[in-house]
Amino acid sequence: MDRHALPVCTLAVLWLPAAAWSQEPPATSDLAAPDLAPHAIAVRSIDPRDRDFADLEPLIDKIGAARIVVLGEATHSEGSTSAAKARLAIFLHQHMGFDVLAWEAGVLDCAAMNRALRDPSVDLRDAAQQMMRGGWDASELAWPLFEYARNSWQSPRPLRMAGFDGERPPHGARHFRESIASLEAVGAIALDAAQRRQLAGFAQRAFGYLRSDDVPIDDATRAAQLAAVRDLEAALDTDAARRRASSVERGRLRASIRQGYASEERKQGAAGGNVERRHPRDPSMARAFHWLATNEFAERRIMIWAATAHLTRNTTSLKPIDRDWDYTQAEHMGDTVYRDFGDQLYTIAVTSHHGTLGNIRASATQNRAQTQAIEPPLTGSFEDLAHQLEQPYLFVDLRGAHSGSWLQGEFVARPLGFIPTRATWADVIDAFVFIDEMEPERLR
Repeated sequence: MDRHALPVCTLAVLWLPAAAWSQEPPATSDLAAPDLAPHAIAVRSIDPRDRDFADLEPLIDKIGAARIVVLGEATHSEGSTSAAKARLAIFLHQHMGFDVLAWEAGVLDCAAMNRALRDPSVDLRDAAQQMMRGGWDASELAWPLFEYARNSWQSPRPLRMAGFDGERPPHGARHFRESIASLEAVGAIALDAAQRRQLAGFAQRAFGYLRSDDVPIDDATRAAQLAAVRDLEAALDTDAARRRASSVERGRLRASIRQGYASEERKQGAAGGNVERRHPRDPSMARAFHWLATNEFAERRIMIWAATAHLTRNTTSLKPIDRDWDYTQAEHMGDTVYRDFGDQLYTIAVTSHHGTLGNIRASATQNRAQTQAIEPPLTGSFEDLAHQLEQPYLFVDLRGAHSGSWLQGEFVARPLGFIPTRATWADVIDAFVFIDEMEPERLR
């Protein structure tokens, strides 16, 4: 996931280039004296254990009938953001009928997490770790959400988990093999030993999740693995597969295969020194999410937990003040999802005025901290204006701002990696959650 990556075993610290703040911004006459106060909703708490949601009730009107709500984050290293998103997710489930939480994580991995969450005999830590290890599952500040999700399975309307990204270590390859084995067990597909061996090799390589330390394979081995995957795809379309396996089981496996192809394509691009231009991950995630939203969860309201950078729309319009970041050729998942679903999509981005990024380990044996201070925002930027309101937390709706409001025009904000960026943000996202002082992630 390039600079927004969430590596296995630790939440990433996003080390930002000093140039992001050393350059003077373009002229900001349009931001000389805008008044944010009329548009800002004060939020009392971001603690996910705080279930008095009176402060969030205005969001019901702002989000309205949107079917898909994105809970974004600037980096994968923000503890306060994890807490705020967890509380929002619980509110959206309880008060707005959003009963699916789709993660930037594996299709099969999240299905396994779902099964484990609803099984009280599985330790909650092990259940959460089915999705990934050392990522959101290890966040002390997001943990109440996993507790809530497990408890929800005792209710008539559980909070279901889903994934739209590639399978993760340490379980991704295993979940892929187990999915195939379950279809073989009911006679839906039939594979020989050589095909199983090649598929296991493909899974081990493809679902290593952005690893750069893979042992290279020769062209013949790669061709054999891909041939076995194509045979599997064909097997999923046979009459036997349709009779003996559900469309959801087959659809999840197909989505996982497509993610594997995307991972393999990215590795080939990396080997050719052309990672960015050949980056297939966002289109692959968009296809997987489209399948989720139109098949497995066709009648449900869905939350997306992911980096905001994946869910921007009109992405090519973004103009980072650090000229090293170039969006002019970008096509993000959000561009596709917005074309597919239009105003059914409501994207919330989180940003902050100051504080600390990174993670602090809770373990006594790994008492290490990897943190970095957030640089001061540019004068006249959204974060600067929000800070002046002297509120710890704010919600600012862009979609509902009246025509002619400065919120409907261009201004500088930094919800993408805390890099100051000029944009007509109302065309890119729908709302900001502002956290005045950011706390780093705390790992369980």
